[in-house]
Amino acid sequence: MINRAKESMYCTKYTYKFKPEIPMDAVKDSLLLAVMAVEGLKGRTRIQLEARFRLDRIERSCVIDANTVVGDSIARIFTRFLAKEFGEQAFKVKRADSSIETSSSDEDHEISTTCSHRQADAS
Repeated sequence: MINRAKESMYCTKYTYKFKPEIPMDAVKDSLLLAVMAVEGLKGRTRIQLEARFRLDRIERSCVIDANTVVGDSIARIFTRFLAKEFGEQAFKVKRADSSIETSSSDEDHEISTTCSHRQADAS
């Protein structure tokens, strides 16, 4: 007999939108520098396991999953880099909290989430 329990968790994401005059190559560089800074603090393995972000040049946006200490750190450092390089009026950042459902069973631990994330397109 499988006992399935459902729980709710929260998924925190930061979505950045950039004004047309802001060069997206420079935004990408700031994002990668923020990732490198956090890698220096937390290590490469944690970056590989926990960092989730997406940069969309066409939409002029960036989404960072801040559900982990690594993701939250990337978002904080990235925000500071952007403000310093372009000014606070050059972009908008919006925090979104959404709930995700997890389900688990006694026989095997299974987690299914409805909140999806993709790694950045570094090209």
